[in-house]
Amino acid sequence: MLKAIITYWFKRSGWTFSGSIPKRVKKSVFVVAPHTSRYDFLLGVAVSHITKFRVRILVDKKYFRFPFKALLNSLGGEAYDPAHPRETESYWVNKFNERQKCAVVFTPEQSLARNDDWDTSFYGVAQKTESPIVLVALDYRKKQVKFHSMFYVTGNKERDLDFMRNWFSTYAGKHPEQGVYRLYHSVDAVRHSHE
Repeated sequence: MLKAIITYWFKRSGWTFSGSIPKRVKKSVFVVAPHTSRYDFLLGVAVSHITKFRVRILVDKKYFRFPFKALLNSLGGEAYDPAHPRETESYWVNKFNERQKCAVVFTPEQSLARNDDWDTSFYGVAQKTESPIVLVALDYRKKQVKFHSMFYVTGNKERDLDFMRNWFSTYAGKHPEQGVYRLYHSVDAVRHSHE
């Protein structure tokens, strides 16, 4: 019922989504940015409900306390400790290997403020389980949730991350000044490999 209410809010407030939403992929790692507001979680819940693409959305464990714990769990939230990215990576690698279907949402910036030091545990999960990454931009300027086509990591982590940051930098979060900033060196080669 609550998911239906959130979905109603999503539609009534003018939000839409676009791009290549994965339909037949059993396992995938969603990377969502820019993450500048707690409303971002509600957007994730709404899109998951509308597309019927069931994902677990990572949420800082500090929010999993009474009375929010049961609510977050029911909406698809999954507690994690941002201070221990290796544990997060190991946990999700195991989950992906144990299950036939698995999808999880990472927000690499972690905090709601600008953070250029990304948590890259998502990269390890994708690489070690050979699962595709789906980039999802939250563009508050256009009220659009934008899906990038899936891609597999190349193994060149620095260049892959540069590509992701540059792609996300073209979208405005709820607080644009806290969003992802564009890098100023060329990533044309890796861009072509992902399109």
